[in-house]
Amino acid sequence: MPLDHIALPGLEDGRGVHFPMMNGNAPVRVFVPRVALQGEGAPLAEGQYMARFKEFRDVYEAVARAKFEAGSFKATMTIELADIAQYLSGRTRGSV
Repeated sequence: MPLDHIALPGLEDGRGVHFPMMNGNAPVRVFVPRVALQGEGAPLAEGQYMARFKEFRDVYEAVARAKFEAGSFKATMTIELADIAQYLSGRTRGSV
C-alpha cells in the first residue's frame, strides 16, 4: 500500500518540518530538516522554512513515497537533501 497525502498542516519545530502521511490505517511521520528545506541556495531567514515546505510539499511527499516503495519504510521517516536530489534528478516538477 502506498503512502497517502493527509490534508493536515506541517509542524515546524526549529529543526525542520514534520508532516503526516498514511500507510493504509497507520500514520507515518515524515521529517524534513532545515538543511533539506533550504536546498543548495542561500540560507533561509527565520519564518521562511514553513513557506518553503508549503511550496514544495508535493515534492517532499513524492520523495517519501519513493523511499517507502524502495523499502525504506519506518513509522518515522526523514527526507534528506540527498534524497531530494536523487528523486529530482532527471525529473521536472510537473512530472512529480
